[in-house]
Amino acid sequence: DALHLEATVQEGQTTKTQNVVISLDSDPVKSMARTYPTLPPIDPLKLERASKVPIDNFCRRMIRLCNIVKAYEATGKMIQMGVQLGGKGVGKLHDDMYLNQVPHNRYVRQYFYEMAAEAALEATIICSNKQFTNRMKITALFPEMNPSMDSYRIGTLLEL
Repeated sequence: DALHLEATVQEGQTTKTQNVVISLDSDPVKSMARTYPTLPPIDPLKLERASKVPIDNFCRRMIRLCNIVKAYEATGKMIQMGVQLGGKGVGKLHDDMYLNQVPHNRYVRQYFYEMAAEAALEATIICSNKQFTNRMKITALFPEMNPSMDSYRIGTLLEL
């Protein structure tokens, strides 16, 4: 449940090796708490229910850390890494989503509505337990409207 890093630093003729252990459920240091507010650790029961594959567990916890430090662009790469290393791809969209259809069909809309409702309910429960702030925001980034994912299609939509 931790990352074990061995760092070797060479300064001139001297070389220092240091071992560092970082918990996957760690929080930002107190001096950075204002810039990087923490998120609650992922419930182990949810991790177990989502996937029994250890790489998926690792990726979900790393995604939490990426969200804490506002490295949102890295979260998709974490999901992809999990898929490439044999995980189930927890958080990956299904292949039959057909997101290029505008407006989206009922199945796709229902999928995103249920995902947003589940996230809002989970956030409300965490907030009621005084584990998190009472401010919530749901951001939906559809690939067609996210220029970092698809710059050609966003240009086409803007021309319309």
